[in-house]
Amino acid sequence: MAPDSPNLINVANALRNIEDQEFVAWFSRMGPIFDPENPLRRAEIIHRGIKAGRPDLMPRHWTREIVAESQKLKAYIKDGDLTGAKTFIDQANLVGNRYYLPEFRALKHFVRFNTESEYKKTFTKHCVLVLPIFEASPPDVSSKCNEDILQSLIRLAKWADKVDTIVPGKGLNDYPVEAQKRIRASRLSPKDFPDDLMTWRKSIESRCVSFWFHLIKNDLTKDLYGIDSRYAAEAEFDVRYHINEILAGPVLGPHYHSGSAGYDIAAYPLASAVYYPRTVPEDHASKAGYLELGRPNFGTVFEPETLAIRPVAGHIVMFPAFAFHGVVPINQSPRYSINIDLHARRKGSRDNSILGFFD
Repeated sequence: MAPDSPNLINVANALRNIEDQEFVAWFSRMGPIFDPENPLRRAEIIHRGIKAGRPDLMPRHWTREIVAESQKLKAYIKDGDLTGAKTFIDQANLVGNRYYLPEFRALKHFVRFNTESEYKKTFTKHCVLVLPIFEASPPDVSSKCNEDILQSLIRLAKWADKVDTIVPGKGLNDYPVEAQKRIRASRLSPKDFPDDLMTWRKSIESRCVSFWFHLIKNDLTKDLYGIDSRYAAEAEFDVRYHINEILAGPVLGPHYHSGSAGYDIAAYPLASAVYYPRTVPEDHASKAGYLELGRPNFGTVFEPETLAIRPVAGHIVMFPAFAFHGVVPINQSPRYSINIDLHARRKGSRDNSILGFFD
C-alpha cells in the first residue's frame, strides 16, 4: 500500500490529536504491516500506546517495537516455523511480554497452545468456562425464558447490515467456493435494558467478573496478560454487549477482541463471552455452527490445534479476549449470539484502560 493511499490518510486523520508528527509519518510509512481491509483496526496499536501511555509507562519507541515484534511472530507462524516462534517469544526483553497488546498476546497464545501440551491442558481447563445463566429448570421453561430474552434484545437492536465475500484460499476457514455471508450486528446499551432483562444482565455480569477473578486465583493473569494479580484485583468493571445475527452464508471468521478502533478508542477488553439463546444442533462430524477457539485470522501451512464448543441455549462461554475464535461454517440460518466484553480499570484511575493497572 502506498504511503499516501486514501486509507492511510484517513488513519492519519484519525490520529489527529497526536502532537508528535514524526511518529505519524513513521506510522504512514509502515502501511504494509496494517490490514488494508480495515486500517483503523490496525491504527489502534499506535494510538493506544500514545494516547494512554506516559513516558514512564509506555515509551513511544515501544510502540514501534511491539508492532515489529507482532509482525515477526506472525511471519514465523505463517511459515509453519513454530520452533522459531517459540524461541522468539521466550526472549525476556520483548516489549510484547511486558505490555498488553491483544495482537501480540493472541499470537503468543497461539504458539504456546500449539507447542506446549501442559499449557494447552491448563488453558483448556481453567481459561475456557461454559456455565448456565440460570439455575436448572424444566426444559420447556428454560426454552421459553431464553427465547423471551432473545426477543427483548432484538427489539433493542439498531441493526447494521454487513455483507462479506469469502474468496477461496483467503482467510482462515478457506471455504471451498466463493460465497457471501450476511450478518446483522448491533451494540446493546445496558441502560436501555427493560426490567425483565435485569436478572439476566446481573447473572451475565457476575459470571464475567467471577471468571476474571478465577483467572487471578489460578495465577494465570501475569502469564496471559502481563498483569500483576495484585493490581488486577483492584479493578472496576464495565461490561459491553453486542448481538449478532448471521442471516446467510458460511462463516463468522476467526478474530479476537481488541476494543474500539479510531481516535476515540475504548479500553482493551480483558475477557470475552458469548451467550447463546438457542441451541445449535449436535454434529460431531462437521461441527457446523460450533464456536471454535484457536484458529488464527490468517492462513497457515499447517492445521492448528483448536477447541470446538457446541452452543447450548441458556449457556455462556467465557475465554480471554485475545484468544482467536470464530464460528465453524454453518448450515442453518439465522444463528444468534450475544457477545460480551469485560473491560476493567484500576479503581480511581481516570484511564479507562489496562494501563491504569500500572498507575
